[in-house]
Amino acid sequence: MELLSKAEIDDLLQIARSAIEKRDVVTSPIRKTIGLFVTLKVDEQMRGCMGDPFPTKPLDQLVKECALAACQDSRYDLITEDEIARLMIELSLITPPKTIQRDEIEVGRHGLIIEKGLILPQVAKEQRWDVPTFIKNVCRKAGLLEGAWQRSTKLLGFEAEVFRTEIRVACHSR
Repeated sequence: MELLSKAEIDDLLQIARSAIEKRDVVTSPIRKTIGLFVTLKVDEQMRGCMGDPFPTKPLDQLVKECALAACQDSRYDLITEDEIARLMIELSLITPPKTIQRDEIEVGRHGLIIEKGLILPQVAKEQRWDVPTFIKNVCRKAGLLEGAWQRSTKLLGFEAEVFRTEIRVACHSR
C-alpha cells in the first residue's frame, strides 16, 4: 500500500512541522484527498492526535490543520519546554474506511471506527490488544457500551501507512 511518494511524504512532514512552528513553508501542493491523522508524541507517549478519516480537503491543507489541532489537543497537557527536544510527529495516511467483519480484523493492520470512536492500527499494536480488547476500546472511545458493535452499530476498518520524524518545536498555548 503506497498512498504517496517519498517526496510527497517529506513535504507533508515539513508542512506539519512548519504549522506547529507557526512559520510559512514552500512545498509542492498535494491535492490528493486521503484520510490523515497527525499524532504528537514525547518519549513514545501520545501528547496529541487529530485527523479526518473522511476528508474533503486537499492533503496539504488537511495536514496543516491537523498538526495545529494535535498541538492543542485538550485531552493532554501542553508540551513543556523540557519536552520540546523530544517531540515527534507521526503522520498516519489511511485508506478509505469500509465495512469490516469482526473475524476480518487484524491487530496492527487495521484501524477501527465505530460511530465517532476511532483507533489507529498502531495504537492497538503498541497496546498489545487482542481483537476483543481492541473493539471494546473503540466502543468506549465512541461513548458506547462495549458490546454495541454487535447490534446495529456499523464497524468500519481501514489501513494506515505511518511516517514519523522528530522535530524541535514549541506548541503554542491554546
